[in-house]
Amino acid sequence: MNWKFWQRHAAPAIVDASPENPSTLLSNPASWLADLFGGSTDAGVTVTESSSMKTSAVYACVNLIAKTIGSLPLKVYRRKADGESVEVPDTLPYYLLHDEPNPAMTSCVWREFLAANVLLGGNSYAAIGRNQANQVIDLFPVHHNLVTPKLIGGRNKYVVDVGGSKTETIDQSDMIHVPGSMFDGVKGLSIITCAARQAVGLALATEQHGSKLFSNGARLGVVMKHPKTLSRDAQIRLKQQFDQQQGGLSNAFKSMILEEGLDVTNISMTSEDAQFLETRRFQVEDIARFFGVPPHMIGHTDKQTSWGTGVEQNTLGYLIFTVIPWLTRFEQELNRKLFPRSPFYAQFKVQGLMRGDSKARSDYYSSGHQNGWLTTNEIRKAEDLPPVPGGDTLFVQTNLAPMQQLLSGGVPAPGRPRNELAAIEDDWSAIAPKLTWSDRC
Repeated sequence: MNWKFWQRHAAPAIVDASPENPSTLLSNPASWLADLFGGSTDAGVTVTESSSMKTSAVYACVNLIAKTIGSLPLKVYRRKADGESVEVPDTLPYYLLHDEPNPAMTSCVWREFLAANVLLGGNSYAAIGRNQANQVIDLFPVHHNLVTPKLIGGRNKYVVDVGGSKTETIDQSDMIHVPGSMFDGVKGLSIITCAARQAVGLALATEQHGSKLFSNGARLGVVMKHPKTLSRDAQIRLKQQFDQQQGGLSNAFKSMILEEGLDVTNISMTSEDAQFLETRRFQVEDIARFFGVPPHMIGHTDKQTSWGTGVEQNTLGYLIFTVIPWLTRFEQELNRKLFPRSPFYAQFKVQGLMRGDSKARSDYYSSGHQNGWLTTNEIRKAEDLPPVPGGDTLFVQTNLAPMQQLLSGGVPAPGRPRNELAAIEDDWSAIAPKLTWSDRC
């Protein structure tokens, strides 16, 4: 089992990196290295993966996508020769992917960990543990900061830091690697550091600006005028006394006593300061755009209602254009590493998204049952209910049929059994016999 990777991740050396102790990784540099080589944004704020999570929009987007991927059922199927697929819950790969990939975590937590890594760092890794028979026995996640992918001899190799200045090289067949957007085909790019750094930096800067503004009692500053010339020491002493008595929220709205002709003038708020709240609102939309998340799904409903068909369509777009592509990346990587050239395959069940929507489930089941592609027992199985006798029959509606077929008696008219129609026709013939052509002439 790959316990060493999980234990190594508990205390990465990058945390205490500094110019005096310059041990750091270029894939996620320490703040001093980011400042030295241009990691700071134009807003004057250094943005890393950890600092970006302090922005509510980044945290909400990563949390939403990761939990969506983690909450969906992940099952293993076997494709038969006739093309039919059957679920195989009694196999070890099914248990690893659906329930417990390793003794340290559940499948939901494992997938959330991988999703958060690829969203923030551009890559997610999981070491594949095998027994002597080459069977997969566990899947341990490895933090992306500890892995350096390399292309050697046409195959990807992964150099993993296992602690104590030791590394271990793992072949691509024993490492699950889900990358983000890629330029070189070996390593994915981080959304934060490669695309959204400036947007996140501006969001952090405006948040710091607001915090400092309100820590000063929501006052931008004052100008103090004294009729006499004050010495340098007197200026410093006067400023310190004013800040101590009037600065901060605890001293807001307190009275001031001015002596010796001292005059205090408030600095008016500029248009730029008045617009910083609007800037914060726009940054939420801008960051959500990088992650492909509709703003209303992270609580930003400033410019639209939180109810209605518009929101429903945006939510559907999020599922189709954001969640499904990520699920496809995970599925294809799992299948090619765990089930190479075999009839087995793993697949997320997106129907799990309807788990909390009883109306959507009801409409889905009704459509399937009435149109002949879901049986009663298949519906009951999806709802964790026992099968019933006769529940494996497929039904179709007979409300629509060709008119000629109805006239010829091949299909009964809607809502009337065939024997009832025959009885009505016999009764009508007794009352009004059919006329032949000669009778009419």
